[in-house]
Amino acid sequence: RPLLTWLHAFVRLSRHSRPALRCVVVLSVTRSQRIRQTNRMLAEVFSATPAVVQRWVFFLLLLSSVAHCLSFVKPAKTGEHFLTPSELVNISTVDCLEARKKDPKLDCTNSSSNGSFVGPISPVNYPIYRDAVCNSEGDFLCDPGVQWHTSMTAQQRVNLTQRLGELRKRDDSLVVCGHLLKDPIDNWHYQPFYLGVAILPDWPAESSDPESLQKMGQLIMADWNMDELYVGHPQPHLRCPTTSLLFILPNSNEVFVSSPSCEFLCDSNGGGQVATRARAAFRASGGSNVYEAAMAGAEEGYNHL
Repeated sequence: RPLLTWLHAFVRLSRHSRPALRCVVVLSVTRSQRIRQTNRMLAEVFSATPAVVQRWVFFLLLLSSVAHCLSFVKPAKTGEHFLTPSELVNISTVDCLEARKKDPKLDCTNSSSNGSFVGPISPVNYPIYRDAVCNSEGDFLCDPGVQWHTSMTAQQRVNLTQRLGELRKRDDSLVVCGHLLKDPIDNWHYQPFYLGVAILPDWPAESSDPESLQKMGQLIMADWNMDELYVGHPQPHLRCPTTSLLFILPNSNEVFVSSPSCEFLCDSNGGGQVATRARAAFRASGGSNVYEAAMAGAEEGYNHL
């Protein structure tokens, strides 16, 4: 009966949790090394040969290891599916993961090459600027809109992206980089600063605080990789912080600057002035002109540099 119980637990473990199965093997080997020296003593106490004692000790060892490691196996919720490694391929968002657990055959891939962004937009699921839903004109802009009504007209988006490119290419917009990398040959050099613009239509108030927007900005900038020309792909951990993201929330007339560092531009280093000027443009237009707010924020951001 103990052997059947152990086999049942082992089969259950191997089906549902490979990490826990590895836990059994590692734990068993570790424990067997610790108690090997006591086998001879147990043989003398029970008047049995060391081989017999070792077999029983090892059996009890495996049984206790399975019991211990099964405590880490959490059963799936009702209606959810245990995803296999092949079913976890091409999952890039939390929303897609949750949907795939309910329907393993669901196709919710988010590919920037063909513009097949799958909504809804959330703090952990925002389009890449190359996606068709962003209407980006090929630059670091995303104006997804609500129910096919974008926040800016097509001509306004063209004007904004052209101005962003002009500001980025100005000589006085270049920033000095290199001291973080400690390159003995090229210790100091200039790089352009990339300021992206992301519109958040109908954004909930609970996700509009500075901390939430700062974290969301880090996720978006990692996906957009605006300075890929200089740092490559994927984005390295150690790099010159030459990117920032200007968030515009039309429903609350709020503006926020998210940055990976305060070395050049962030909420406490020039970002406050950027937000103030953009809000002033909102007020001047009656709280409806996202284009004016984005243009004013971009101008102030590069003037700060």
